[in-house]
Amino acid sequence: MVEQIGELVRRWPVEGFAREKLPDQQGRLVWIDGHTIGQLDYIADAAEEQNLTAVIRPLSQVAGVGVNAYGSADAFGDRTYRRAVVVRFASGPPIEVDTTQHTNDSLRGHADRFINRVLDALAGTPAGQ
Repeated sequence: MVEQIGELVRRWPVEGFAREKLPDQQGRLVWIDGHTIGQLDYIADAAEEQNLTAVIRPLSQVAGVGVNAYGSADAFGDRTYRRAVVVRFASGPPIEVDTTQHTNDSLRGHADRFINRVLDALAGTPAGQ
């Protein structure tokens, strides 16, 4: 599903992406690639056709990023941290990605890579470094 939606708005794969669940069977796909960041809302598992609208913005419009980390320790004292970010723009709604909502390691991994790539891009670090 992610790749199909991605093909509608940009060539796939991208440098980082995350899927988020929204209320009422809605879903959100966010991605970062090059100097752009995008967001697309859709109806998850829609049986009927749906209209899709994406918002794609240049990274230069990012006004700030809030990062929260949630830590826990297991019985052996090993700590695990999960992050959530809010990417705020000069105008328009923010993008939120929360790795704590994912129980699936693959989805959480994609969300973590998206967060890493956003932070790297804002710091001026090229992808893959």
